[in-house]
Amino acid sequence: MNERLQHISLLIADDNQVTRDALSMTVGSLGWQSRVVESGEQALHHLLRQGERFDVILLDWIMPGMDGLETCLAIRRAFEQQERSPIIIMATAYSQDELMHRPGSDQVDLVLHKPVTGSSLYNAVARLIHEKREHVEPLESGQRRLRLPGVHILLVDDSDINLEVATRLLQREGAEVITAIDGERALACLADPARRIDLVLMDVQMPVMDGYEATRRLRLLPGREETPVLALTAGVFKDQREAALASGMNDFIAKPLDVEQLIATLLRYLPDCVLPLTVSDEPLPHEPVAGIDIDTGLRNWGEASVYLKYLRRFRDDYMTVGTVLPDYIAQHETDAAASLTHKLKGGAGSLSLTDVARISAELNEAIEQGGDTSQLIAPFLEALERAQHSIDTYAGRGQFPAGPGGSAGGLPARPASGPGERGSGSD
Repeated sequence: MNERLQHISLLIADDNQVTRDALSMTVGSLGWQSRVVESGEQALHHLLRQGERFDVILLDWIMPGMDGLETCLAIRRAFEQQERSPIIIMATAYSQDELMHRPGSDQVDLVLHKPVTGSSLYNAVARLIHEKREHVEPLESGQRRLRLPGVHILLVDDSDINLEVATRLLQREGAEVITAIDGERALACLADPARRIDLVLMDVQMPVMDGYEATRRLRLLPGREETPVLALTAGVFKDQREAALASGMNDFIAKPLDVEQLIATLLRYLPDCVLPLTVSDEPLPHEPVAGIDIDTGLRNWGEASVYLKYLRRFRDDYMTVGTVLPDYIAQHETDAAASLTHKLKGGAGSLSLTDVARISAELNEAIEQGGDTSQLIAPFLEALERAQHSIDTYAGRGQFPAGPGGSAGGLPARPASGPGERGSGSD
């Protein structure tokens, strides 16, 4: 595990008691410490008068008295002569665009949309800590670094969509990717001593053999005792991390994948011989589409045509979920409802369908914990309908902007597949 992420302290300022309690529980579930206050003035009191130190400050934007942005600017002024300034994250239920057009918004490190989930908070903190720790020299316009050139990675996941997006992310950084759809097939690949595998990315929940059991068994394979294994999981709570470590995994990466956190985590476990290479990379044009983070989606998938293919697949695969899921819930078919929302949040997250991914995650958590889902069904159906409409709109444009990889020929070849494996692009 990354020791830097095991001991994080947060100062949370929000005027809503329910939100404060929820954020405090979320932070605690990650194994982190928090102090919770109800206003910007109280946050400044603990920082400046009490002299308390925090790694991260999470501020609600709209609060009576000093709002989140005013509080942020006051904190920055107080720390401007100091070598280390805390990370400041703004949480809002309003439009991020509206916030980012306010004067002083450039002093906010990152904006999270409410409700803040464990995975979104963990990804945000991990990414920002990495960015603040690492000094990266600027590149000329139109260039980027390959950060995983020649690295051989075994990617294990039972979802076509997750395999495809992760493979493309890794290939765009220069990695050689082998894929398997369950733990049993991953072990068959790892059992070949002649096959070079520098690192394994292992989904936790899979049919046939899950990631925990596969990791326990691979640790018994000659030559694989020290191979880094990183869990891929939509859950980032403390008990899930402990289960991953107990099985022999080295670390975990939260889904949906955050590119910078993914690369930063991989580099901690890869040989020192990995050296970055610089390649051409032109800026990515795009048009906004409701419910879809096109910028992130095209950056992750590399090719607009491939991204669109999987958007269409998502639309077709979940065409009836708007009636099926409410029926499962009404009939108390908890396992079926939990399984469906788990798959939905994973697929939507990989495709940057932000609203569907967020609400599916909330539904999944409520279903698994036996909570009330009645207030989530309507927003879920609205988000799903909006996403399906946006996919149709995007599909109807006909001409798509080229992603960072350029044309289809600009990306590396499909991932290699051996016996019991498959390429991530299979239909």
